[in-house]
Amino acid sequence: MIASFTAPIDISCNPQQFLWAIPLLVIVCFVVRLEKNTVFDGAKIFKETLRLSLCAAGVMVLLALIIFGIVELFC
Repeated sequence: MIASFTAPIDISCNPQQFLWAIPLLVIVCFVVRLEKNTVFDGAKIFKETLRLSLCAAGVMVLLALIIFGIVELFC
């Protein structure tokens, strides 16, 4: 067991690995929406969570495209 801490774990960087960020993003947006709302309304929280998740995912994609463009321009 101690030997497992000395050997690095192989983590691939393929595009499918980034799909694991989607459930984390939705959970974080759900918790943020629960903290902001004073009255629990399931439909309203679901819609606001979906909207916030899509906006956050859009910003992440936009930033990834900008960074990709910068890397391609200078490298």
